[in-house]
Amino acid sequence: MKNLKKFSMILLLSASYAANCFADGSVNFEQQVLPIINQRPFFADFLRQIFEFDKDAVGVTIGSNVSKGLGLTRIGPYRVCAKLRGVLQSDPCPMQMVVDTDTHFFDKNGKEVDGPEGAQSVRENFYAIEVDPPPNQTPMSRPDTSGSGGKRD
Repeated sequence: MKNLKKFSMILLLSASYAANCFADGSVNFEQQVLPIINQRPFFADFLRQIFEFDKDAVGVTIGSNVSKGLGLTRIGPYRVCAKLRGVLQSDPCPMQMVVDTDTHFFDKNGKEVDGPEGAQSVRENFYAIEVDPPPNQTPMSRPDTSGSGGKRD
């Protein structure tokens, strides 16, 4: 049932993108995204020890034409630039972290509904996290420790 709901949401979002009903919009990382990550305190502490995050993230904006009650509300997935803590990096966005959420929409009576249409409120639960290099970035090369100077027989 949960997979069906997630598939339905992905399908709905895909169709909505095609109709320009959803767009990306910026959010404050600490105010909107960090509380979602904090739903898993041990994991959140680990991430904050390893990474430094930009103050702004990008989320999906629900269009007012999709939901009058949730128009301009941002939902996941959220993308934020991250750097390894304490490591000098010249690239302003050496990696991109994607925070995936399990989104639940509710009508005016607090009953869960299948999508944003007619919804008056939304709740997001932490679902998963992805760490990706930024676009046009190649994976880091491994140093040659074989003593062969990189030559192979």
